[in-house]
Amino acid sequence: MNYKQLAGVDLDEYRLVQLIGSGGMSAVYRAHQAELARDVAVKVLSSQLALDDAYLTRFNQEARIAASLEHAHIVPVYDFGTHNQMMYVVMRLLTGGTVLDKMQGQPMNPHEVTTIVTAIAQALDYAHGRGIVHRDVKPGNIMFDAQGTAYLVDFGIAKATQQQDLGLTAQNMVLGTPLYMPPEQWQGQTPVPATDQYALAVITYQMLTGVPAFVGSSPQNIMYQHLNDTPAPANQINPALSSAVSLVLARAMAKSPTDRYPVITNFANALSQALQQPATPNTIQSQAPETVVHQQVPQQQPQPIYQSPPVQQATAPPQQPPQRASSSNATSVIGGGMVGLILLVVLVIGAGFAFTQFQNRNNDENEASSGVVAPTEIADTGSTDETGIVLTPLVQIDVVGLSDLNLSQRSTLVNEPTIPVRDAVFSPDGQVIVSAHGDGTVRFWRGSTAITRDAHAESASAIDFTPDGQFVASSGRDNDVKIWRVSDAELVQTLTGHSAVIRDLEFSPDGSRLATASEDTTIRIWRVSDWSLETTLNNHTARVLGLSWNHDGTLLASGGNETQVYLWDMTDLRFNRFLSGHTEQVRDVDFSSDGSKLVSSSTDNTLKIWDLQTNQVLHSMDGHGRDVWTVLFSPDGQMIASGGRDNTLRLWDVETGQQLENITSHLGWVLGVSFSPDGSQLMSAGGDGTIRIWE
Repeated sequence: MNYKQLAGVDLDEYRLVQLIGSGGMSAVYRAHQAELARDVAVKVLSSQLALDDAYLTRFNQEARIAASLEHAHIVPVYDFGTHNQMMYVVMRLLTGGTVLDKMQGQPMNPHEVTTIVTAIAQALDYAHGRGIVHRDVKPGNIMFDAQGTAYLVDFGIAKATQQQDLGLTAQNMVLGTPLYMPPEQWQGQTPVPATDQYALAVITYQMLTGVPAFVGSSPQNIMYQHLNDTPAPANQINPALSSAVSLVLARAMAKSPTDRYPVITNFANALSQALQQPATPNTIQSQAPETVVHQQVPQQQPQPIYQSPPVQQATAPPQQPPQRASSSNATSVIGGGMVGLILLVVLVIGAGFAFTQFQNRNNDENEASSGVVAPTEIADTGSTDETGIVLTPLVQIDVVGLSDLNLSQRSTLVNEPTIPVRDAVFSPDGQVIVSAHGDGTVRFWRGSTAITRDAHAESASAIDFTPDGQFVASSGRDNDVKIWRVSDAELVQTLTGHSAVIRDLEFSPDGSRLATASEDTTIRIWRVSDWSLETTLNNHTARVLGLSWNHDGTLLASGGNETQVYLWDMTDLRFNRFLSGHTEQVRDVDFSSDGSKLVSSSTDNTLKIWDLQTNQVLHSMDGHGRDVWTVLFSPDGQMIASGGRDNTLRLWDVETGQQLENITSHLGWVLGVSFSPDGSQLMSAGGDGTIRIWE
């Protein structure tokens, strides 16, 4: 039986209700334990690995280790066992997401970082006191309950430091996660408590700066950096930090374990004190660093990352710093070599563990979890009238035109680095822009003013206009859809029914229907006439992340945690066929204006153009090098815009599949793109808190 398709199956007293996440070695389900009337998380070992005695031994070891640890910040393990040759572990169900969910590609609130680091440091010191080193501390293994309490999970590759290895680690095998592995782990040395300190410090660096300490195009490159390089001081990447923070992180990330803090709580305490110090003035003025600072070349100093984007002249394209290419949460590596060491990085059982390519795509960074992104207060950037509407200035620059493909930035609608912009869309007449923000607000932009509405209890996620431009729909992590009247930005309807985050929504071309895609694995079709539910499409077996209607509304395309693109016959409201070609989850889809082609994007780092007559891939483009988050055809169907986790906005030629432009001005993930109706302008929404309009 496929371990990823066990929803509805009973494992002893546990009824598996819903797949939460899966990888190449295990799957995690929300399950119900009727005897105690509670929901739990059940992790099931791959049926293939269940036949391997070595993995069964490791699985049992993980369960026993985790069950023996009783700490306020270590996830409780309730039970484990075997049922019909399927191994499983039962744990407390955590619904608050992971650290990666909270990071969202930009710096986190220092107080929140302190709280998280302190909690995890206490958990690790407790485990170390019992002779256990975690060995895989990473963002995906720091999770939260509904109240925001942090927990360390998955002691899957931990081993007792005072015991033999039990023959479980093969010769020349390195266990861990590349972005967070200390030098001694790469070198195959015995892990010590300071090994976990280094990994937690690397995570802390990323939480405070919004970027990983080390990035690279290959596991070998990242290994070299961990062994030889020093990351840019944190306060030079995030000028809001003090130099004391950089010094604390530098000690915790020292190359030698003996140079780090004696215990991890010492690191947490030092960090807490350093974060209370005022920012250290930074005199270097330029764009964000995109390369690692090497110890051998100390004069190559990084530059501040968070300054307001400059108003650019209409004749000059934006300056493009070197491209960064790497995953923020890598989970497995196969191959590589250094001084004869054969590296085989193995991910052991867990919701985020998988034998995959180097860059982690598990729940996009665990984006699939039902956890929330903590709202951040909005800076006061403009005046407020008596109705509470915020009026924010809009930078105006002369228009130069998109046709020469030498894009210039026309304006920046908003620049709030701590609040990601999840989506931004032009109205059908091009006169209004509506944007969705990480603080739950929806903003209506007209010329030089913006009306801000508190739309969603948690982060807003997607925006779409009705074809006539009279209404706009927004979705959020509160599982609701809000319908707004565009003329006065007033709420007219709330659609409820989804049981998990709504990732995308889109009106049909004739405006009669609204489709919504959710992490609850369903697509819902709503009648616009009375906003009632018409039907629920439930063929997806995992979360649904993106959807698109074709030109005449007869087809709907969708993508999600499976590798196929789904096509739906919307005349008969039934599944039609798959488009198969991606190797990892499908993030977004879009039809060309004539309906003859479809473009899809994936966490396999590619976007693909499909011929819908033959169902074949016309072009597969892999220039991003990291997850491709969003894709969109231009109105004339000649170009495609894409954005991704490499912080770039790219334009592609549909006929040839060649890249036309690579815009690197965003300092965070590019989460949404939109063409103006006439195709003369392109808008990008970023995790760096900016909306940028290009001519």
